[in-house]
Amino acid sequence: MKISLSALAPVYNCQATVGLLASQLLEHLAELSYRFELVIIDNGSTDATAEVISDLAVLYPQLSRVVLAERSSWAEVVRAGLRQSSGEIVLHRSEHCRSGFSSLPGLWQAMRLGDVAVVRPARPSTLGLIPPLPLEDEAVESDWQMVRRCALDGWMRTRSKRDWVSFLTARGYAVQEIDARNRAAHVLPQPKMAVQPGACVAAAQPHAEKTGHRPTRRPNYLDRLRSFAWGE
Repeated sequence: MKISLSALAPVYNCQATVGLLASQLLEHLAELSYRFELVIIDNGSTDATAEVISDLAVLYPQLSRVVLAERSSWAEVVRAGLRQSSGEIVLHRSEHCRSGFSSLPGLWQAMRLGDVAVVRPARPSTLGLIPPLPLEDEAVESDWQMVRRCALDGWMRTRSKRDWVSFLTARGYAVQEIDARNRAAHVLPQPKMAVQPGACVAAAQPHAEKTGHRPTRRPNYLDRLRSFAWGE
């Protein structure tokens, strides 16, 4: 059985772009696991972000929402998302993420060998193709973080306000850093499944596994959701 995956995506005042973000994330999550969910956390937005997320949750059964009345800390936001989710693997996207989705397959693959994997924002370099030195400042916020839920138990119990990566590192967990420039070389050869409004991916899993049938290519909902978001 596929390992279940929960993605947490904090957002703030992004009524015009949250629809596109949700659609893209759902499509990429479907490539990693049949059993996935997306929790969008509105971190105290003052525009119509919460209303847009509510409409998206009606379109997509894989999507749920958390609305915080006021701006909250990283730890408070993530704990709110964890309480709303149940996946064995937890993917967290930074509210100010600067990396795209190309590194997600590398993160997913890294979780086969460990418990924590991160993608940090790439440092600008004037040395052509020479990669930057490893980041020494652990306070730099990760663009993406993936961790086993069982490894989060201690972080949840202690009510720590620290980033869970720093917390787990202090507990002796090895953190794998994935290059933010990951490309197709890291993509896992896994079947794709269409993400459609009203279609539950988790429920469709048994049929796909028994028949071996490869689902049809995912339809593109980006234009429709973009029009919907900009229509606010």
